[in-house]
Formats: sequence, structure tokens, C-alpha cells
Amino acid sequence: MAVSKTLTSRIEELIARITELDRTQIRGKLVRFLRLAKALEDGSASRKAKSKIARLEAALEASKSNYAAAYLALENSCSDIKDLQSELQTMQAEIQQCQAERKKQEESKRVSPIQFEILERLGSPATCDWLNLGQIARGLKIPVDEAELYIEGLDGLGLVFHHPHEPGGGGWLRTTEGNKLVVANRWASEEGDQKERKRKYDDLPEKQHAVLVALGSDLDGLTDETIAQKAGLELPKTMRALRLLQKGGMATDGANDPGGAVAFGDGTLWWIIERGEEYLEERDLL
Repeated sequence: MAVSKTLTSRIEELIARITELDRTQIRGKLVRFLRLAKALEDGSASRKAKSKIARLEAALEASKSNYAAAYLALENSCSDIKDLQSELQTMQAEIQQCQAERKKQEESKRVSPIQFEILERLGSPATCDWLNLGQIARGLKIPVDEAELYIEGLDGLGLVFHHPHEPGGGGWLRTTEGNKLVVANRWASEEGDQKERKRKYDDLPEKQHAVLVALGSDLDGLTDETIAQKAGLELPKTMRALRLLQKGGMATDGANDPGGAVAFGDGTLWWIIERGEEYLEERDLL
């Protein structure tokens, strides 16, 4: 059985025939073709193709990895945006609450003391303790026409409302907002009274208080001259206040310590001590 010729043998045979014809140009082209054929038979072209495929596959894997990283970064960004949106909503709610409180405070400032007294005398919305203008005027010992003006002002602020069918020309009660204002003021007053009752130390005289506040601004100690500047006092008055505070156990210059007082330049270094800190802390000054 005849053995089939390889591509190389066929090309070699063709080159031999062309040589006889002396067609060198065609021969040169066929020689290059022969080299390509041999390379194909040797597998080098296949290896190059496989190498190129491997590089492309590696590039594809790298792009997949980069895509995954980019997708993860995008998810994290979306999560951050949601967190920021949540924080923004919380801030907006806090701002609205502050604005509402400020509005109440402004309304409170617009209410004169006598108008507030009228509010306190009127019943809450849940009661039926209506008061007419005559009763309001007699209770405050003012003319009816003045009481009418005060009531109109409260009505304009939405703090009172009128029931026309009550005897004596109709009666007045607080609105819900008026009730809130009265109760809030009462609670604030009670809270202030409780703070006053809970204080361990009585209020110091004005100069001693100012000197102690100045001294408490730097727990590492201040010179007497610096304290005088911060307290806005003359040095002799500052020194007298410091000695009184020292006697009361609220400040010290270290004179009773083993090392004695500490000189600092032309002055003496002073410190606030435990009793002085407690005094300022219970007044939210430290």
C-alpha cells in the first residue's frame, strides 16, 4: 500500500521540479512556505496559538476579577449612600424638632408676663373651667378692655380658644399649644428648683465665683496674673479671692504641700482642687 506523502515531501518534490525550470522567485516563496509547513508539523505554531490562548484566558480571568472588585466597590458605595441618606433623614428630623422648639421659645418670648398669667388661670383643653373676660379682668385686677386686648393677643398666637355659648359673653380655655407652653414652663421651673435644692455648695460671692471659673479653665494651673486677666479683676482683688477660695478648700497655691508654693515668673501658680471642681461641675461650668 502506498504511503501518503506528507505536506513537506510534496512541497520538496515541487521545489525540485521548479529548480529544473529555474524559477527562483517561485522557489523562494515555496521555501518560505516549506518552513511554515515544517513549523506546523513540528507543533511550534500550535504552541504559539496555545500560548496566545492562555494569555487571552488569563486576561479574561483578570478582567473578571477586576469586574468583581468593581462590583463590590459599587455595592459598598450604595451601602454608604444608604447610610448617608439615613443620617440625613435623622439630621432633618432633628432640625425640624429644633425649629419647632425654637418656634415655641419665640412664641413664649412674645407672651407678656400678664398674658402668661392669664394662660395659667385658664383651664386646660380637657377641663370645662371656662373663664369669661369679666372673670379674667377681676382675677388680674385690670379693666375688661385691657383683658380683652391680652386675650386677643393670645388668640392670635393660637394659645387660647373661645366658646361663645358660655355665660357672660362666652368663655375661654387654653388650646393644646397653650397648655404645652404652661406645662413646659412649670416643668422647667421645677427642674431649676430641683437643681438648686440638689447643689452641695451655695453660690460664692461674685468675685470668688469669677476667679474660680477662671481657675477652672485650665486644670494644669494658672498664675495669679493670668487669673486676674481671665476674671476681669485687679490683681489685689484677685489675690484676696484666691486666699478665700484656698481657705474654703477650693483652690491652692501648694503652700501647704511639702515643696511649698510654686513661683512662676513674677507670680505664683494656682490650681483648682476637688471642692472647687465640684462647685463648678454642679453648675455645668467645668
